Amino acid sequence: MNLDFHYYGTYCAARLAGYERAQAVEIAYYAQFVDECSETLLRSIPIESSRLVPTVQSDKEMSSQLLDPHEYTPQELKKVCEIWSPFHFLPGNTDDHISDSRLNRIQAIELRRLCQTDSPLVERIVENAKVNGSLAAIGMTMHILADTWAHCYFAGIPAKYINDATGDVFELSGGKRTKLTFMYDPIFPDNLSKNHYSCSPINPIRDRSIVYLGHGRMGHLPDYGFMKYAYCPVWRDGQELIKDNPQFFLNAFCQMITAMQYIRGSIASFHTGVYAQLGNVTEQQIKNIIQTRKIESSAEWQAFIADGLSGEDSREGAIPVFQAQQCISQYLAAQNKEATGLVQFLDAAKAHVIEVNRAAGAYPVVYTS
Repeated sequence: MNLDFHYYGTYCAARLAGYERAQAVEIAYYAQFVDECSETLLRSIPIESSRLVPTVQSDKEMSSQLLDPHEYTPQELKKVCEIWSPFHFLPGNTDDHISDSRLNRIQAIELRRLCQTDSPLVERIVENAKVNGSLAAIGMTMHILADTWAHCYFAGIPAKYINDATGDVFELSGGKRTKLTFMYDPIFPDNLSKNHYSCSPINPIRDRSIVYLGHGRMGHLPDYGFMKYAYCPVWRDGQELIKDNPQFFLNAFCQMITAMQYIRGSIASFHTGVYAQLGNVTEQQIKNIIQTRKIESSAEWQAFIADGLSGEDSREGAIPVFQAQQCISQYLAAQNKEATGLVQFLDAAKAHVIEVNRAAGAYPVVYTS
C-alpha cells in the first residue's frame, strides 16, 4: 500500500474507531512512518544503537543491492529479512498450512514467512498494540495489518521460488481479462492508460536476490487498490491466483477499525475474520476512493475527511500533509526523549521483530543454494 491508504486511510479508520482527531493524526503519522524509517534516516540522528530498528530500506539502500551481484552474507540476509518480513509481509504460514513438496528443508522453513491475511499472528500483534498502548505502536501495527491484505501471497525474503511468477498477468475488470505489459523500467512510472507496468528485473546469477524480495516481480500491482488481477506465482506451481485488491483493501480498512475499537476498549475482543460494518453510504464512499483508477489517491481521501467523515473534520478540513521529519524534529527538541513518539515507535518495532521471529522462526543463519 502507498501513503494515501497508510496515512489518510488509517486516519479515517482511527476516527471511525472513535479516536479523537489529534490522536488519529498521530496514529496515521506512525502508520506511514513505517515506510520512512530507514537505517539511513536513523543514523542521521543521535540515538542509541539498541534503538536502531529500521522498518524499511531506502531507495538508495535498495539500489545498491540491486546493482551488486554478490551472494548475500548471513548478516545481510538477517538485516533484509528483519525489515521486510515483520513490517511489510507479516508471516501467515507459520502452521505450514501451505506447503510445496518440491522445496528442500530450508525452503520449507522459509515458506512459513508467506504473508497471509487473518493469520494468528495478526491477532497477536493487535493484542500487543493494546498492551503497549502508545499511539505510535498502534500506528505501526495498523501499517502491518493493512499490508497483510496488499502483500498477501508474497514473502519478505529474497526468494525466487516464492516471489517470482510465470506466464502472463491479466487485469480483471468488467468481465474482461486484459493482458498487462511488464518490463523493468526504472525511469518511467507505471502507465495505467496503456496497461504498462514496471517490475524488478530477472537476476540470472542468483535465485536469492533482492529482485525476488516481496512483490518486486509484480511491480506495484499489489499496492493499487483499484487493481483486480490474475497471475501465476511460482509457489503455486503455475496455478493461477486471483488477487481482488478492491475487496482486500476494503477488508483492510474495516479490519483496522475493528482492531482500533478493541485497542481503545470500545469492544471486548478482536478476532480475525471480523470486519467493521460501515453503513451503506460510508461503505460506498470508501469503495469509491479505493477503486479510483489513479496511482495515488490522497486527494480523494482528503476530500472524504473534509466533507464526509465527521462534523469536526468538516470544520477543521483535511489533516496536515505528511512530513517524515516531524518526529525527528520532536525527538531532537524534547528534553525527555523517552516520552517521544519516535522512541515509542522504535521500542515497539524492536519488540515486534522478536515476536515475529518467535512465531516464524529466526531466519536461517546458514543460507546455501
